[in-house]
Amino acid sequence: MEQELWQREKKGLIGVLAVRDVKAASVPATGGGTNSGEQGKQDGKNQRKRIEWCQRGVAARALHIFRNVEKPSGRVTYTVVLEGLCRFSVQELSTGGTYCTARVSHLKLTKPELEQAEQDPELITLSRQFKATAMELISVREKEQKTVFNCKDLETLPVHLLADAFVSSFEMSFEDQISMLYLDDLKGRLSKANELVERHLQSFRVEEKITQKVEGQLSIEKEFPLREQKRAIKEELDDNDDDEDEDDVAALQRKMQNAEMPPNVWKHAQRELRQLRKMEPQQPGYSSSRVYLELLADLPWQKASEEHQLNLRAAKERLDSDHYGVGKTSLASSIAAALGRKFLRASLGGVKDEADIRGHRRTYLGSMPGRLIEGFKTVGVNNPVMLLDEIDKLGTDVRGDPASALLEVLDPEQNKTFNDQAQLIPPPLLDRMEVIELPGYTPEEKLRIAMQHLIPKVLDQHGLSSDYLQIPEPPIFDDRETSEHIVAPGITVGLVWTSFGGEVQFVEAIAMAGKGELHLTGQLGDVIKESAHLALTWVRSRVADLKISGVGEMNLLENRDIHIHFPAGAVPKDGPSAGVTLVTSLVSLFSQKKVRSDTAMTGEMTLRGLVLPVGGIKDKVLAAHRHGIKRVILPQRNLKDLVEIPQSVIAGMEILLVKRIEDVLEQAFEGGNPWKQQSKL
Repeated sequence: MEQELWQREKKGLIGVLAVRDVKAASVPATGGGTNSGEQGKQDGKNQRKRIEWCQRGVAARALHIFRNVEKPSGRVTYTVVLEGLCRFSVQELSTGGTYCTARVSHLKLTKPELEQAEQDPELITLSRQFKATAMELISVREKEQKTVFNCKDLETLPVHLLADAFVSSFEMSFEDQISMLYLDDLKGRLSKANELVERHLQSFRVEEKITQKVEGQLSIEKEFPLREQKRAIKEELDDNDDDEDEDDVAALQRKMQNAEMPPNVWKHAQRELRQLRKMEPQQPGYSSSRVYLELLADLPWQKASEEHQLNLRAAKERLDSDHYGVGKTSLASSIAAALGRKFLRASLGGVKDEADIRGHRRTYLGSMPGRLIEGFKTVGVNNPVMLLDEIDKLGTDVRGDPASALLEVLDPEQNKTFNDQAQLIPPPLLDRMEVIELPGYTPEEKLRIAMQHLIPKVLDQHGLSSDYLQIPEPPIFDDRETSEHIVAPGITVGLVWTSFGGEVQFVEAIAMAGKGELHLTGQLGDVIKESAHLALTWVRSRVADLKISGVGEMNLLENRDIHIHFPAGAVPKDGPSAGVTLVTSLVSLFSQKKVRSDTAMTGEMTLRGLVLPVGGIKDKVLAAHRHGIKRVILPQRNLKDLVEIPQSVIAGMEILLVKRIEDVLEQAFEGGNPWKQQSKL
């Protein structure tokens, strides 16, 4: 048996079929087996016990085989440990030979079917319902130390294995097991599994209810003599501490009654209070149970801020009044004030333990509620505007993943949160948030923030007043002038966007004797390097049309190298928006004409010379304004973005919209394109 099992060509792969005992029927003594695999044993009355084989089975792999010898008979038995792989359907069964064989068809789902199942909304809903019920069942069984599953096991199981793996861990009737085996449809199987788990849960609830009644009756019978003994002991010891404890519990009960808990919470709280009354203060679980009930009593179940009637004009006036102090926290505070709600800020920076979000288990010594629940207790209402700050700074270690815990806590209907760096937040968690991007400040806004908030705050912290220290509004030093940087041909002013807002970026190009190579420096990324090669290719392809002075052949790089540098070499740079700036620098270099020092530009280009739109227009224009630049060249298709720029900035600048590189060159040089008179353009 062992040798045949292990040496089969399937390497120990066997089929497992269940059988049913059918009512005995009178059959001829010499009758043989049936096509369905009926077998039996004839008794003295020519009765044969019929066995019916199920038509659904499980393909399994043998993991271990244990050989046992019974004493004193010497009978050999085997115990086989199997790993189930997939369902199969029996097409034909043969019972002859040492063991039964069958022709089967596999019922295993294909990879596309599995991927489709993982995305099916109905299946996802069913799986969530099943997990909720199953987790409740796990918590009930944990009290009796009978569970073989935990919540993390349940969370990691894919949808198509959820029902089979979990339900197989619980006792159930043979017919229920067979019915699950015959369900090939995932939705039907998960619905059936949900029904079975709910049935188990109901039976546990009934059993717990009966147990509580019995224990309650027994406790009443035992309570009187025990209380009398307790009273006598206290009289001998002259100890009134227990009376104080009882008074405290009574006060806690009154507090709980005044908390206006929902019915389901109140029922749970009463059960916890009954258990607390039975415990002595010295018992280990007394303190955690007491803290838990205090929390339930302190939560604002029915207390809410009286919201103002939605009035957009009033909200706008409120937000405008706080305009020069705006940041994540102050913006959220202004929103709360406009809505008439209380405001709560919860900083999550540095949180590494998921219990800080979800709360500790009750069995944990020194267990505490999560930060969000603690926040509701602090603010005293159930509808505050809550700012979850510094989510991007959540950590992860052996104590769990707080980001995943926060994902479980957040509700898609209550997900108004703010963050600094969205790329550091896990995508599923980010999907349940409303991302609000705050652009850079204008110089006027920065001045108002400094004069109205920062300087008075610092003076107050140091015990000073404006009589002792005055800071004027016109700057003493002005470093906004860019003309001093445009000292030679080949230098162009570009505009870039960073995580801190818009910035001015100079591009420098020089030519030198060499072998026709292009050198790029300034800690550049792959995209900006490609833009440089693209710009050089476009200029080289236009040599004949542009008739660049001093170049007699098509190859601009003959006997010379080109070096392009982006200053501030320690700062990484990447992105396609430097395309037009690079072309302008190269044309300036080859024509020996300087670019206008009052002009900056941004835009992506194609190989054919089209100028494509780019992002961050508002921040880039604000950066140009901050550096005293009067003319900005932008892609024509970025016209829609100009509405976001303050009118006070637009009024003092000339915005030049372009469609092609030729338009850029026309605007970038004094007097227009350097080769306008000679070229065919």
